[in-house]
Amino acid sequence: MPLYNLTAIARAQLSTNDVHSVLRNLTGVIVGKNGVVANIHNWGLQNLAYRMKSRQDFHTQGRIFQMKFVLSPAALHDLQYAMKMDERLLRWMLMKEMNTSVVSLGAVELSRLSKAAEGLATELQSPDTNDDEAFLNQIMNRVYKD
Repeated sequence: MPLYNLTAIARAQLSTNDVHSVLRNLTGVIVGKNGVVANIHNWGLQNLAYRMKSRQDFHTQGRIFQMKFVLSPAALHDLQYAMKMDERLLRWMLMKEMNTSVVSLGAVELSRLSKAAEGLATELQSPDTNDDEAFLNQIMNRVYKD
């Protein structure tokens, strides 16, 4: 399963709890399709580079967040559908990271991958995971060490 990078813009009027609710919904879709969320980075309220029309309104600010996750390509349709149906999201960009597929990195048993996912779930709740590069290295180390 490849590693994906999702960058999304939510409405500026949303509270922090609303943004967390959006993230919970998206992570629920990912985990429900046997995916693993690797990292979530919230950039907060940002001024947009230009005035943007989305969902019948014009926007000059938005709440931007980024997610990194591992998911099968077949399950992406459900994630994109969930984003399309969520009125709180204005725009998003989904990118596949190059050469990060589990297949391209080598064969990994499913039990090792699930063990790594369980460990990461607990680490995601700790506030120490700010450095994206170090966090991705932790993911790879967990998958290949155990």
